[in-house]
Amino acid sequence: RMVLSHEELPIFAVVSCVRSTTSQLSVHNTSLFRTLIPSIARTVSEQERSVWDVRLYLCADDDDDLYHRSAAEVESAAPNWLRTQLIFYPRVPNRVPSREAAQHAFAEGAEYLHRTNDDILYMHPGWITSSVNALRRMRPPNVGIAGPRVYGDGSVNKMHGGVTIDVVHRTHLRIFREYYPPQLDNWFTDSWIVYAYVATYGDQIKRVAKLTRLDNFTVKHHFERRRYSPTKSQAKLLAALVECSRYAIWGFLNASRDGTHFGRPVSCRAVASIEARCDAHECP
Repeated sequence: RMVLSHEELPIFAVVSCVRSTTSQLSVHNTSLFRTLIPSIARTVSEQERSVWDVRLYLCADDDDDLYHRSAAEVESAAPNWLRTQLIFYPRVPNRVPSREAAQHAFAEGAEYLHRTNDDILYMHPGWITSSVNALRRMRPPNVGIAGPRVYGDGSVNKMHGGVTIDVVHRTHLRIFREYYPPQLDNWFTDSWIVYAYVATYGDQIKRVAKLTRLDNFTVKHHFERRRYSPTKSQAKLLAALVECSRYAIWGFLNASRDGTHFGRPVSCRAVASIEARCDAHECP
């Protein structure tokens, strides 16, 4: 069997935004250092490291002083096999820039993308293999999302089936121009992606794979304090955005029956106007 060099391996991108609090004087006190990086290092198996170039894309607001001061330390904190980038984006109040970081990973050639949180603890080795296999088993392969069972805050998260962090193939960004609709700032991005894939017009194939302990993919949310205010008013945008997204998936599937798709990715940017969200700050 041909052995690829590390530079030739397909990229599995882990995307997580980080935000410090005023009480944190060192990055060593953050969830990133205490929870996310150690648990990824512990649960990505040697076999997975031999077949994937696992990369960690961290997104932060450009006015986050702690992460600016500690950028070099952050990027060198992970094991050598976990290449880490800390990317700063212009701060928009209560906006989590995971969409932008995912687009960056896609542009660098990521084959699979996993959006997570910096306070997530991975509980079992082999979760990359399990999530990739779940997506490859879909028909057609890689059209859908996979996610773990999430434990946290003393109970199992049951929000829209419990899939609150996701894994997708790069096909997701062949269907959609944006990883998440730009109208959604925080809470409802995971709602949108689940509802978009859970049912498609004229297609009853399951495209949401919720994985469990038997699949070696469960995580614990080590919630400490919320670092943004959930924009609950954006719930009213979901219906129109999901409608647009399901049509996009349906169109992609119809155009891809022969395994090839030449159309442009769909943007639902114009569906539910983002003007109300922009208020005093500039829209992306």
